[in-house]
Amino acid sequence: MKFEEIVTLLGDFGLYQRLMYIIPCYAAICTAFNGIQLIYTLYVPDHRCRIPELGANDSWGIDASIVRQFVPTRPCAGAEEGDCFDRCRLFAANSTNETVTCSDGWVYDTSDMMSTFATENNFVCSRERQFLLTTVSQSYFYGLLVGSLVTGFISDKFGRRTTLFIYLAIQGLSNLISGLVSGVVEFWISRFVSGMASTGVFPTAFVIGIEFVGPSMRLHSGFIIEYTFTLGLLVTALLAFLLQNWRWISIASACISFASLPAAFFLPESPRWLLALGRHSEAELVIRKAAKVNGVQLPDELKLKLSDSDQSSDSPGSSKENCLSVFRYRRLVCLFANVIFQWLVVALVYQGLSLGAGSLPGSIFLTSSLNAVSEGCGYFMAHLLLRWRGRKAPHIFSMCLCGLVLIACIFPTVLGSDGLGGLLLTLALLGKVGVSASFGIIYLWTAEQVPTSMRQIVLGVAALASRVGSALGPLIVNLSDFVETSLGNALPLVLYGVCSLAAGLAASQMPETAGRTLPETLREGDELMKLQGLLEVKDDDAADAEYQQLTTLRSDK
Repeated sequence: MKFEEIVTLLGDFGLYQRLMYIIPCYAAICTAFNGIQLIYTLYVPDHRCRIPELGANDSWGIDASIVRQFVPTRPCAGAEEGDCFDRCRLFAANSTNETVTCSDGWVYDTSDMMSTFATENNFVCSRERQFLLTTVSQSYFYGLLVGSLVTGFISDKFGRRTTLFIYLAIQGLSNLISGLVSGVVEFWISRFVSGMASTGVFPTAFVIGIEFVGPSMRLHSGFIIEYTFTLGLLVTALLAFLLQNWRWISIASACISFASLPAAFFLPESPRWLLALGRHSEAELVIRKAAKVNGVQLPDELKLKLSDSDQSSDSPGSSKENCLSVFRYRRLVCLFANVIFQWLVVALVYQGLSLGAGSLPGSIFLTSSLNAVSEGCGYFMAHLLLRWRGRKAPHIFSMCLCGLVLIACIFPTVLGSDGLGGLLLTLALLGKVGVSASFGIIYLWTAEQVPTSMRQIVLGVAALASRVGSALGPLIVNLSDFVETSLGNALPLVLYGVCSLAAGLAASQMPETAGRTLPETLREGDELMKLQGLLEVKDDDAADAEYQQLTTLRSDK
């Protein structure tokens, strides 16, 4: 009896699965808190030079008429003339024309955040400080990149449950350290470790959530975890609003992760993983416990059939196809390159829009909350479209929607009218809806396009590409700091829009997979694209000849 048949006997989503499903959902909330807190801990509010003549009496709320005597003004949208002060220069002593750089530090607007790591370290007003801010913001994503290289191995070696709770403990500890340190190097290291831990929390929780669920509920269960991730983003915004101090936000994130650890005594190991390792008796204990909670009577001879189920499954190494075999099929080479490009762009735009919430008009708490709601709407849109319109059309629509509205952001930004701030925010949020929907589609669509013999390899490379895209996100977000014009403020959004539009157009050359049998071999994957008239290339004989030539060249090295 195969495992899917056992799940059918238990019920696709019975009481036991629902109870155990709470733990992966909570882990998703932990991951959301861990990642999005960067918006608040590295937030750079409006600021100006500290006025030496005022000494300790200087503050952001001081009368503007006094500040104008010492600080030059600058044009800005959404404020009365003269109410926006230069952020980086003061009038020289006894002069109202000559200006000098800040010598006594800065005064920050504390209406949103009382203290951030960026304000404590004055990451403002010089290319060196702004580059340091970018470097610190990337540390988390470097951790994601490195962690993705080892997490899969650890999960397969030590089990889903062990991996999940070890990484939750590391995540909590690194966040606690982040909230206690003051040095840039120490903070960078703690955020790097936190990023590494995140790669073992959300993906593992996602796998646990769907491995013990029947086929009819697998799509829904995957999106439920995405919805709880969105809930985590909203909870983070609420706690940040209440705490308004980056240290307490980091410590709160640590406490949320630590609170999940007692669940290790209740969450069983994945029976699918136990079966893969031949630990049939342990898997049977989990299955029988689930049957008891669900009120299902299992046959007494289940153990014998359970032992046989693993024997009949295909071994990963049984296929004669390898990475080199792909080069026999140009359509598949182009498809795999396209898949990797899609993952990179989706992650790049998603992280960029998430981290750029603080630069949008309005309170950082409001914009980040609206960002989270937009993400939830994107997942909901993908959830509906995947059931009714397949995979390809929804992904293309979502990416093109994202691209067009983000490119359109250049108009309200460059025009700079007071009344266009709401339009800019609306366009950016629509972009977040589009890219979030694509994020909800791309994983399933990729798994359905790639032949079984290459599925794990391609998914692994695609996930790595997404980490690269995530790491590039902060670089583009901070481009506006280096282009001191109104166009500079629009530049990140426009770049995200161009990338999204390019990805949407490129996706037109990928096959529709809804309602079709999954390809098992490279030949079947090539036929799937050929039948849909995609990427017409040379005939198979020419491809075989080039493959033989490539093999000869590689053997001569």
